[in-house]
Amino acid sequence: MLSPTRWFGARGRDRERASSSAALSLPATLTPRWKMTVKLVVFVALGALAGFAYHKLVGCRTGACPITANPWISTVYGAVMGFLLSGGIR
Repeated sequence: MLSPTRWFGARGRDRERASSSAALSLPATLTPRWKMTVKLVVFVALGALAGFAYHKLVGCRTGACPITANPWISTVYGAVMGFLLSGGIR
């Protein structure tokens, strides 16, 4: 468990000693759960971005394409693909 001074900075006489380290730094070692969460968020965000980019760059002018005709649907579809590529929730 991390002490509050690690996250919010040192108080009083410890301030000079801790001034060289960052006040709001993440722990040096991330737990496997955090790593999995960060990986999941990154993959979903990149998938959503790819889905939106696919809509903008390729798209469907006639509106007959069910996925690329609507930017919301293509973005959600990309996010779901990113979720699946990340390995999902274990």
